[in-house]
Amino acid sequence: KRKDIEVAAICDPDTELAIPAARKVLAAAGYTKKVAEYTNGEEDYLNLLKRDDVDAVIVATPWEWHTPMAVHSMKSGKYTAVEVPAALTLEQCWELVNTQEQTGVPCMMLENWSFRRDNLAVLEG
Repeated sequence: KRKDIEVAAICDPDTELAIPAARKVLAAAGYTKKVAEYTNGEEDYLNLLKRDDVDAVIVATPWEWHTPMAVHSMKSGKYTAVEVPAALTLEQCWELVNTQEQTGVPCMMLENWSFRRDNLAVLEG
């Protein structure tokens, strides 16, 4: 719903549920601009990262993809936001740290646990 950003592309190999859901979210937010779609398999995100008009990437995928996608995103010079967990192993943690230090590209973990409906209900109780 932010007016100061432009969504250039969405990416997901799931053309049955995920892509239509993303289209619906964009439409509900009043977004009318054409958005490129990368749906050609699990590694089509690498093609998205080649775009010059993408400044930032949000990695919201199954956990095993978090580190590889975040690393590729940083190496492509894109600001990177990755859902938790950002890594599954200690080695992946170091891969994220080392890549960020080598590239200088910001990488941020997105914490969503605190905002789950059941957790918020506890706060209200």
